[in-house]
Amino acid sequence: MPKDKLSVAICGGGIGGLVAAIALSKYPDISVHVYEAKRSFEEVGAGIGIWPRAWKVLATLGLAQELLLCTNIEISELLGPSFRFRKGDEREGLDFYTMMTHGRLITLHRADLQRVLLSHLADKCQITCSKQLSSYEEQEFGPIELSFADGTSSTCDVLIGADGIRSGIRSCMLAVQPVQNFTDQQLAEIGLRPSAIHPIWTGYTAYRTLISADRLKQLQPDHRVFSGPTQYFGHGGCITAYEVSQGSLVNFAGFRFRPPNEEHSFSGSPMINQHELAGYFQGWDSEVQALLEAVESATSWAIHTVEPLQTLAVGRVVLLGDAAHGVMPFQGAGAGLAIEGAYTLACLLGDSRTTVETIPEALKAYDQTIRPLARQAAEASALNGKYFTLQESVVKVNQDSARSSDKDRERLSEVGRLVEVNWQWAWVGNAEDSVQQALSMLSGGSSS
Repeated sequence: MPKDKLSVAICGGGIGGLVAAIALSKYPDISVHVYEAKRSFEEVGAGIGIWPRAWKVLATLGLAQELLLCTNIEISELLGPSFRFRKGDEREGLDFYTMMTHGRLITLHRADLQRVLLSHLADKCQITCSKQLSSYEEQEFGPIELSFADGTSSTCDVLIGADGIRSGIRSCMLAVQPVQNFTDQQLAEIGLRPSAIHPIWTGYTAYRTLISADRLKQLQPDHRVFSGPTQYFGHGGCITAYEVSQGSLVNFAGFRFRPPNEEHSFSGSPMINQHELAGYFQGWDSEVQALLEAVESATSWAIHTVEPLQTLAVGRVVLLGDAAHGVMPFQGAGAGLAIEGAYTLACLLGDSRTTVETIPEALKAYDQTIRPLARQAAEASALNGKYFTLQESVVKVNQDSARSSDKDRERLSEVGRLVEVNWQWAWVGNAEDSVQQALSMLSGGSSS
């Protein structure tokens, strides 16, 4: 049996890591090993939305048909309504805009997406759980040495860090590894900064849960969420709600913004009860109150991001997903970026021009293609968060009642238009164009 061209280690079995494993496994001369820090792939998480740009990647990988069995959304390429925007932080809310998109937002239960991804992993793809990477060492010649927290070790030709916002691989890349292999001048040239090791709290706290659709129908049979995804805007807070799991559940994601303060920067996911959650949105409109009444409990998360990196790859080590960019959740873009990044990376590594010797060139093409897109999405998502929570720096709307002022209603409509334009990259662009752009950066003739 011929020796594999490349061995790839993926640290992190989240969406990005699993998509990368599926895409890489389609190349017969690449071996893939996924290392997951948790003891098992638990079916956890709330809702997730996949915009057309990322959905086309999943379809290319052969996942679309099975995923469509998990949602009540029908695929369409036509221009149509997506999110409805409503000012919800007053007793009588106000509908002010409907966002139109080319293609539909596919809403899924994260556990359903994970299950489908796991079922499509090739038999040759190895998976090892309870494997937390402690450090790696990359020599100029020879494989990358991986050291795990349990005292074991392994090797690979390419290391993909898909290990989340608190990435250990990012920490190694920015703190330890560059010091070993690069001069101060080289570090300055590629812009590696140890300050980007640790995630930064954004000031937002998220409250996530899944609601029984039957329970919500008992409380409000004609609730707006049953006819499409809805975004509730409010001063200092917002709520996103949409159906998942073939309409049997409703995804609820509430957010509050407070100026960042280290004292309140937490990273866990403590449970909060319905009464506590309802208190954060006291005085909001009847639709919101029905959602809150249907909640049993929710997890509380501090939303963190990552200081913009100047490179996503050093040597034969590369970052993917939240480890690379930590995008805020206000465009539902994190999963989509991870999917597109994983697919682009796999196409580059699988190309016939990529060998062990030219891996850095392939990773540089990935960096130059995905990093600008991620930066754009990160900035757009952060701006959306300000719009959704009606922050004074971007929109001035009467806090008591938008109905009292024609100017307030006009401002809200303008905010809706700005959000739509800000979000268009997620359904207008095409990941295949990014892949072709990245492949064109490789030297050595045409691709295979």
